Amino acid sequence: MLIRNETAGDIPAIGRLVTEALLMLAQSTGTEAGIVARLRAEGALALSLVAEDAGEVVGYLATSAARVGTQEGWSLIGPLVVLPSRHRQGIGTALMAEALCRLRRTSRGAALEHFPRKWIPVVRKKMRQTRNL
Repeated sequence: MLIRNETAGDIPAIGRLVTEALLMLAQSTGTEAGIVARLRAEGALALSLVAEDAGEVVGYLATSAARVGTQEGWSLIGPLVVLPSRHRQGIGTALMAEALCRLRRTSRGAALEHFPRKWIPVVRKKMRQTRNL
């Protein structure tokens, strides 16, 4: 599996993936892929990462600039989605670890949107394994 920046060729697959993955959630409106597309069109995505396996986009994570209270310099992480048939294979963890490593290099903080607290130790361990942090 490869974690990399999105390319223009990935955009249709990302839209389908975001829609398919988030429709499983009760709070989904079905408009989430459109929100990502608008953020991309406005140049508001600080990171737009895909997880690719055997030529297929199986995961996606985006970040955008955010303010926490009056503090600038934060990034909002979301969506983080994985193809439903590929859940529980470490794809989301790998995407999150890569995003946090990249954000750390830019000295930006990260605000996690709908992120289960139980993942935090798992992501930290993955970051140490992949980046020696």
